[in-house]
Amino acid sequence: MQEVYGDYHLNVHGDKRSFINGNEVTEVRTDRKTVINKNDDLFVGGETGQVINIAANLNHNVGGTMDETVTGNVSCTYNGSFSTAVKDELVFICKSTIDIGAVDDINIGTAKSMYIGVKENCIIDIDGYKTEDIARIFYIRYWYIFGRIY
Repeated sequence: MQEVYGDYHLNVHGDKRSFINGNEVTEVRTDRKTVINKNDDLFVGGETGQVINIAANLNHNVGGTMDETVTGNVSCTYNGSFSTAVKDELVFICKSTIDIGAVDDINIGTAKSMYIGVKENCIIDIDGYKTEDIARIFYIRYWYIFGRIY
């Protein structure tokens, strides 16, 4: 056991490696800061993976790009509000089904144009009232050719 009263400084002028055959526990009773001037690589093996418990706020600040790859499922539970602000383009791509649901209202709005394209069926099921407010007149033309309406 090593115990130090006062400050403790360790300067290593080369590589430092620690091999621990058991558990490692570190308790910091005040602030902690880690500065890494080049790359940081963390590998967590085992069945339970990595668990991070934070009792207060969490801030992620990334000065460059961010890339995440998850090979399994992702599940997030937010016990408060969730908001995302994107400065440029936002793209969602799903190779299967996307479900969006709310117990209360859903609002979709845009300051410019909106395009909805459907390649197969489009079903709109309304149990209540439907209201449309169209500010400009538009024309729908149907062409009847060889027994089909276009």
